[in-house]
Amino acid sequence: MTGLRWCWPKAGWLLRIPKGDRGSSWGRLRMPGEPRPQANHVGHRFIIPMAAETRAGWQHGPQAAEYRRHRPATCFALVAPAPQVPWSRCMVLKLFRMLMPRDDTFVAAFATQAARTVDAAHVFRAMLADPANAAHYADLRRIEREADEISRATIRSIHRSFITPFDRADILSLTDALDDVIDRMKDAGRRLTLYKVSVTPQMLTMADCIIRACESLRDGMPLLEDISGNARALGSMCEAVDAIESEADRALQAGMDALFAETDTSSPGHKLMVQMVYDGIEAVADRCEDVTDLIQAVMVEQV
Repeated sequence: MTGLRWCWPKAGWLLRIPKGDRGSSWGRLRMPGEPRPQANHVGHRFIIPMAAETRAGWQHGPQAAEYRRHRPATCFALVAPAPQVPWSRCMVLKLFRMLMPRDDTFVAAFATQAARTVDAAHVFRAMLADPANAAHYADLRRIEREADEISRATIRSIHRSFITPFDRADILSLTDALDDVIDRMKDAGRRLTLYKVSVTPQMLTMADCIIRACESLRDGMPLLEDISGNARALGSMCEAVDAIESEADRALQAGMDALFAETDTSSPGHKLMVQMVYDGIEAVADRCEDVTDLIQAVMVEQV
């Protein structure tokens, strides 16, 4: 090792140092062009050969003066591993999280949003039963606006809260998914109003499935207050919504079979419009299942 000169890489970069069977530790990241580090080390500092292209960057970069002063024949970078967080500090952080008040307004917001999906589902079912009544679509739009405001309030709370029940990104995804359920219902109602197609028994069956799925989501949202303790109940709720979505898919398939079995060709675009209404209703059931998928992802992280 005699005669070697040392150049330090940029501060703040992390490096994973392998140690064979003894595991690895975290230090600074390898610089661009550096080979994978070897397990040799000097005390607590690891020796990493610096590639030729990296040396060239140091020759002409901000560290050129330092490089010219050393001019090593073979340039090495000496990298120190990142300091380990003491066990006592970890315990302090855990205790701090336990003592700090957790913002549980998100669970209440989810429950309110899920209740709005139930209201919208009943209005949508009434709209299918009486498509000529324009008041149903107006009610659907009103509920959709209320749900949008709840979603915006939840997003504002994310920025203000210090400790959340679970990951902030998951909270955002969940509130967006619940809002999307009502958005899809409004879209399906708009298609029904625009195309003025005849409502089929299969459409009514799918609407009934949506009501049951939304009711399951409404009943399951308060369980998010204690995900670990309510894991079994949350899992049962997710399975129930998945089964309801499968039932809606079977009703959709039966409706499509009946549609394309028709021999009336007087209106070529009729089948396309009916299919688009079916697709709109199916999208609502799919979004209900998307909500349960997000809940299951949160459970994997929390339980």
